[in-house]
Amino acid sequence: MNYINSKEELEDTIRDYEGCIIYGAGLVGTCLIQYMIKEKISFKIVCIGAKSKEGNPASIMGIPVCELKELKSYREKYLFVIATLEHTQEGIRHELWEFGCKKVLGISNAFFAGIRETVNDFTPDIICAVSKGFANVYTNFTNIYNKIDTVANELAYLVEEQNEVSTVNTKAFAKYRNCYRGRDVVIVATGSTLNMYQPIKGAVHIGVNTAYKKPEIPLDHLFVQDGRPEFISQGKFDGIENVKCRIFMGRILKRTYTEEIEFPEEYRLCENVEDFMIDRWDTKRIYRDICHHPVSGGYAVTLSALHFALYTYPERIYLAGCDNAPTGYYDGTINKSTLIDGEVADRLKEKYQEMKRFAQIHYPETEIISINPVGLKGMFKDIYTR
Repeated sequence: MNYINSKEELEDTIRDYEGCIIYGAGLVGTCLIQYMIKEKISFKIVCIGAKSKEGNPASIMGIPVCELKELKSYREKYLFVIATLEHTQEGIRHELWEFGCKKVLGISNAFFAGIRETVNDFTPDIICAVSKGFANVYTNFTNIYNKIDTVANELAYLVEEQNEVSTVNTKAFAKYRNCYRGRDVVIVATGSTLNMYQPIKGAVHIGVNTAYKKPEIPLDHLFVQDGRPEFISQGKFDGIENVKCRIFMGRILKRTYTEEIEFPEEYRLCENVEDFMIDRWDTKRIYRDICHHPVSGGYAVTLSALHFALYTYPERIYLAGCDNAPTGYYDGTINKSTLIDGEVADRLKEKYQEMKRFAQIHYPETEIISINPVGLKGMFKDIYTR
């Protein structure tokens, strides 16, 4: 399939047609439309095409969203630009050809990544919410009026919380953006398969939890965020005060019952310890800018480390000891209260899948590789050392 790879190619292509239909009302399509408006090349956009209007806004940036079946008159002379990620475009292309479209091109992931850097983070879910809100404002006026005070208080709280997140995370992460570009990064988790890992020479090693107790693996960073009282009393984190690398110690957003898992203040007194803010465990939004938004690792510290690793923009990210299975720990211990199996493993796997989709959109050049995978087998590229 042919792809549009630059602004020049886009301009040259649409110049030869009476108009164009942007097919895709999601994130890629929204960003492309914003970009074309900004670059003053949106005058040939007729509409935004979608297989169905269900779940989509009525319009985006003033351009109407139309179902495919409404676009029969445009099949012959108009250009259809598929505005989705590359791996979804082949099926859409066949669908458009069967519909009778004569000219179909797609937007390449590389071009989308460049566009993404130049437009606002104004995603389709926000657009849908705003559009539907205005459409129903008159019929729901009484209910809205009754909720104003509650919403105002909630907004004030959100502003305070956002200020805290920005202050804490900017201090922790600002200097690390793209800092490992071109290098390899290894997430060192504590599953039993970690015993099969041989340190990759020259790689940056980001440990989680008690990975610092495996001295043959030199850590550059360490992420910890679950310092619940029973772990402290059992000595799980004994010796962490002697760790020399940078330690990122998680703090939970206060609107959650899991606040009690935070490490006590005495663990934060060393000069190499840096606080960072974690999103709630049930969130599905992953933010690219972890300086001004919480890190999406509320469900597991390994996800916090992976989110940070993507922010550093390496060439490859290796997952070592990320078993996501009831295999116990690398030191042979098995803690039944924290055993990863059943529903916990399934939910954690969903979180990895969400992070994979996030990486495909924002960091398509970064390859994620599982070393000796167990529960994550088949999710990323798999390699085996035994």
